[in-house]
Amino acid sequence: MPLRPLMLLESSHIDDSLCKVLNSVAKRGKDATEFLRLICARSRWPYERQEQLRPLLDALARARQIDPAAHNWWAYVNPEHQHCIEQDSFRVIMSEYLCLTAHLEAVDFADGRISEAHCLRCCQTWRLSLAKALGLLRTSGGFTLTTVNGDASKRYVT
Repeated sequence: MPLRPLMLLESSHIDDSLCKVLNSVAKRGKDATEFLRLICARSRWPYERQEQLRPLLDALARARQIDPAAHNWWAYVNPEHQHCIEQDSFRVIMSEYLCLTAHLEAVDFADGRISEAHCLRCCQTWRLSLAKALGLLRTSGGFTLTTVNGDASKRYVT
């Protein structure tokens, strides 16, 4: 069985691996935006099915009901579930969930399905870069990343 390419998702910058995979999908004549949407939705689904995460996901929903761009789920956890905030495993899992959510929102933003006001605020610069990359994939069939001074957080889509 051939090895599948690794695709690393970050919500602070577009990783080289994501760039390669999205370009590869587009090169094959497929919709890279829809590919990313499907991968993220399928990856996020198991989190939403975990009963022990339900109180934390509900807390995130409450935070976003008040401020649609918020990510501070921990501020809205009910008292009986406060112990979850102290557990590293729950914080890591929620970070993974938020990363997948950020990618789904970026794809929807790029497609014009949601406004910037309904996307995670903490990911704005990255989201605009990803939206630009997805647009370039549609219009010119590819994009590249230019890194400034070796700093992955300072990448530009070209």
